[in-house]
Amino acid sequence: SLMVFNGGYTCMTPQILVLSKHWSYKNAFLSALKAELKKLARRDDRLDGSAERRQSFRADYPQGENVGLRTLVELDATEPTRLFQEEAFCGMLGWVEMEPHHPEDFMRAAGKFCNDSLWGDLSCMVIVDSNTRRVYERAIAQMQAGLEYGTVALNIYPGLAFCSCVTPWGSYQGGRSDTGTGWVHNHFFFDSPEKTVIEGPFIPHTPQAWIK
Repeated sequence: SLMVFNGGYTCMTPQILVLSKHWSYKNAFLSALKAELKKLARRDDRLDGSAERRQSFRADYPQGENVGLRTLVELDATEPTRLFQEEAFCGMLGWVEMEPHHPEDFMRAAGKFCNDSLWGDLSCMVIVDSNTRRVYERAIAQMQAGLEYGTVALNIYPGLAFCSCVTPWGSYQGGRSDTGTGWVHNHFFFDSPEKTVIEGPFIPHTPQAWIK
């Protein structure tokens, strides 16, 4: 689980989950997520100040559900909130639900929400099952192109773009100036890269080192 990889203390730890309000498996997914986190509840803090930050964030979100050291909280996508604007670094995961029912409309709404409402533009991850990907290939490509993040990962851990030491890794170029503008790696010396896009299968064919 990326929520607990390296104790959850990486610059790629998920913080906001964007779901469709009308997804038929939404509740089952959230239940499975909570069950998985309960199995891993004993992962300890590895960052100074995490306990104090957790106490502060949990005080701001008393409606959240605590699962060991992690907290899950439902948020309103239309209301600005601390988790949209500040990196928690203490095991907070908020989720929002997009209203559009049709997959293409949901993708547009989700992309706009991420670009306009969330601080930070280092990386994001898009998860799409194989059938949906075949049917809406063009819409998914348009969403990838429109997401203003330095790395956009489809069905794969965004950190692989960094670990490859080849693809550019950094902030989205032309994006928000308060999140940084530098890059590392870029071994092919692309001139002013806008973003890195990496893709993988919906169901991995081999064991993934960052899971469990």
